[in-house]
Amino acid sequence: MTGDLDDLLPLFLEEAAARLERLSDLLAQAEDDADAAVQVRRELHALKGAGRLMGLGEVAELCHQAEDVLLSDAEGSLADVRGIVEVVGEIVEDLGVSAVDDRVPAGSDDGGHVVRRAAIRGGSGELRVATDVVDGLAERSVRMRVATRSGAAPVQHLFELARVAERSSAEDTREGLTNLAADLRRTALELERINGALHRLGEAQMEAVLRIQVQPLQPFLRTLERHTRDLARSLGKEVEVTTDGGEVQLDRRILEAIREAALHLVHNAVDHGLEEPEERRRAGKSATGRIHFSALADGDRVRLAVWDDGRGIDPDAVVQLAVERGLVNPSAAAKLTPEESYQLL
Repeated sequence: MTGDLDDLLPLFLEEAAARLERLSDLLAQAEDDADAAVQVRRELHALKGAGRLMGLGEVAELCHQAEDVLLSDAEGSLADVRGIVEVVGEIVEDLGVSAVDDRVPAGSDDGGHVVRRAAIRGGSGELRVATDVVDGLAERSVRMRVATRSGAAPVQHLFELARVAERSSAEDTREGLTNLAADLRRTALELERINGALHRLGEAQMEAVLRIQVQPLQPFLRTLERHTRDLARSLGKEVEVTTDGGEVQLDRRILEAIREAALHLVHNAVDHGLEEPEERRRAGKSATGRIHFSALADGDRVRLAVWDDGRGIDPDAVVQLAVERGLVNPSAAAKLTPEESYQLL
């Protein structure tokens, strides 16, 4: 595994570890829970796709074998699947150890723990921020501390005025009450000034923090582009990839949350959407398939789209497979419209 795939290995390791943990839990329930067995197949299918995407043929093949074993519904199939999942777990663990070993020599003498965390968690533990943004955050933090501390004196003065008010009330002197009112007004104005400064600093600080979280989509789209080409190459397919909307910005936490779904769309577009080159030629198409990724700012939302010029989805095949897997009964399946059948995916 070289080049861009090396950079994606930490993300794969994190995803694989989570899926293997879910598989272990689901397999323990699958004997008595049909829904758990369905979820096992889904996890295996997703892990197979991720393994294939990373060029890890052994992982993809083992997951495929486990899927076949489950579909056979033979006696002892769950035990066989557990054995296969354990083997996949060992492979993933070995990959994690190798990744850490490769990175540790490049770090500082005391950086082993940091390197290990970065190797396992990928880029989600790091955030690159422009120095002027960091300087602004630090400066406003200092000013907020100063403003907060400066509010202590007016507050203390209010307590003193309260004591004066108690005495003035007992003595009932007009002059004392007049002086008290003037002092209260000055103190209120001082606290209003401090509160206003804190409010402005707090708003600016919040905007700066939110800006840190936002990043352009170009790197994300380039990652999808590389995934597409690598996967097409591994499947013996030809593909032309185009993107637009890289300047659109989105919260990086949202990008992390949708990354897996986006990779799955890539896998489906290349593996299931685009035909083999020879089949495309017979259909009068170019042997090279086309896939396009786009991002569009839509008000306060961002719309991401993946398009390919493959044969499209065969609704009848989807319904047939859904019936075979027990997701829908034959009588209900016969009444499904094409749009409804797509929801089964």
